Amino acid sequence: MNAPLQSRQQRKHCAGKSPAATVAALSVVVTLAVTASPARAAANDARAAEALHHDLRKLVAAQEDTGWTIDAYELEDLAPDALMSVCRTTPAVRQAALDRAEREVARHGGPLQAAFEAEGDLDELGELVSATRVRDLLALTLKRAPDDCMPWIEVDEAFRGRQTDAYRITLNVEAGGLFIAQTSGGEEEIGAGGSGRLLLLYGFDHDYSLLVGAELGGSTLFQRTEETTQFPLRFQWAFPLVLRHHWLTFHNDLEVAPLIFFTEEDEPASYGMRVGGLVGVSTFRILNIMPWAGVGLAFEHLFASADRPAIGTLKGGARVGFDWDF
Repeated sequence: MNAPLQSRQQRKHCAGKSPAATVAALSVVVTLAVTASPARAAANDARAAEALHHDLRKLVAAQEDTGWTIDAYELEDLAPDALMSVCRTTPAVRQAALDRAEREVARHGGPLQAAFEAEGDLDELGELVSATRVRDLLALTLKRAPDDCMPWIEVDEAFRGRQTDAYRITLNVEAGGLFIAQTSGGEEEIGAGGSGRLLLLYGFDHDYSLLVGAELGGSTLFQRTEETTQFPLRFQWAFPLVLRHHWLTFHNDLEVAPLIFFTEEDEPASYGMRVGGLVGVSTFRILNIMPWAGVGLAFEHLFASADRPAIGTLKGGARVGFDWDF
């Protein structure tokens, strides 16, 4: 008789505490949400300020690559593209980006006028000159933003930047021509070809991206004998995995790719691997397209099979492409 009675009392005790426990749990959840919200907003603002500052650094760097003349005129030319980024940010983010730009000027020994008077050689102040131009461009566009930002350009509180691939997926379309030097079975041959590929890119941040996709290429070798000259056609599928390091207008690629090689004849396909690299330079984004061009070098090895010996190939050439932020 005592055990059932004790069990009923325990159930009543638990039932009596259940509403209080529920209220306490809800209080904890609400407190965590309220506490996390400002922290999340601050993190978004910090990332947006970094992205805005990076955008203007990219614009200035691209203009410097083609030759910078008079500051006032160059800044005026860059202002429309800079405003396309500035107008998408909140006033707090704009101010945070300006503060960041001011710190960069100070970090490189600014202000520029005082540093130039002390140094006497502008060529020794390259980073300070660029940081000052970024700061001046940002100050100019922040002053104009209230009047020049069109109402249909929406503010994005999670702004990730326009002149970058950071924190997003983009589509890369690439094509290029190749010079080929090949060795196989003790014979050395040269040739030429080309390829095109589609790659999806994910930007981890403003410095590194990972690309993966498919490539189809074709080439021919220059084969000359005493009787005739032949240009046999060869084709190749590749599935590149590319690590890309960005530095404003420049990027460096390190690539590996499995290969499927076949010819116009009926021989079975051969399989192999590629290791390669590329140095590229891009301009700023036009609408959603960022064009670029580069030069690359790669080594490919096709494994020996019953139908053909191992083939080693050195390939180099130019490549052009664009990055589409869809």
